[in-house]
Amino acid sequence: MQQEITYREYAPPATLDRQIVCAWYLAGSVAPGQVDTVYPDGRCEIIVHLGRPPKIRGDSGRWVQQTQCLFASQHRAALQLAWQEEVDCIGVRLQPAASSLLTGPAVFEMKDQVADLHALDPIFASLFQTCVQENTQITGDHPVWTLLATRLPASGLDPVVESAVNTLSASQGDCSIKSLASELNLGLRAFQTRFRQAVGLSPKEFARVMRLQTTLRMLDDKEVSLAELALDGGFSDQAHASRELRRMTGLTPARLRRALNSDRAGGETIRMAAAFVRGS
Repeated sequence: MQQEITYREYAPPATLDRQIVCAWYLAGSVAPGQVDTVYPDGRCEIIVHLGRPPKIRGDSGRWVQQTQCLFASQHRAALQLAWQEEVDCIGVRLQPAASSLLTGPAVFEMKDQVADLHALDPIFASLFQTCVQENTQITGDHPVWTLLATRLPASGLDPVVESAVNTLSASQGDCSIKSLASELNLGLRAFQTRFRQAVGLSPKEFARVMRLQTTLRMLDDKEVSLAELALDGGFSDQAHASRELRRMTGLTPARLRRALNSDRAGGETIRMAAAFVRGS
């Protein structure tokens, strides 16, 4: 069965740029039991499955049914989803520094988890689910933007962490954490605490994810040697690149390249940053 996927992104209003990357809608048919790999990209997401949710592979290796409405926290390694015959879901991708606006500092303890949003905030979960179910075209003055502006206020953001995220992202993770803390006029420990409480990852973990994203783009877009990949991706050497990729994706660089090429050849790529297949 050939997958037929529709994927759309919706830019947030200017007043929500600091909190939200985009809203998105994904729908279509996939082969029954199709398994897709999720690569971390440093962003949390709020997701509602309008159809039957996929199963997720847990740490034990067992497949667990996802809930209908969920919060996908920061992840440090790839995870896998097994779809049913239909994909029908909608979500909101948060800016890294806005990760804790929904959960508070507990977002750091929640990393590597996909939580039931109703268990975290039942009132907001019900309102959010109703908003997106009634209209999946999240354009203009869609009521979900008003709801998100209330629940994710810009006043809750830490400007220092926002600046650090921008620096780490621009450098593709190739940045000294100690030097960055100094530039921000913070002690190393204070900087690390503020960063992980806001983002849900430590600065070092976030830098690793940024390097992974750079590496995925290099492997996906062009043929590069492992030596070039290690140099351009901010790794100390080829061995370091191989270890990091295997730890975060479960694959060697060669096998990862084959997986990415196979995914592209199989039809329209499902691009869903933190929540689903390939960060983009």
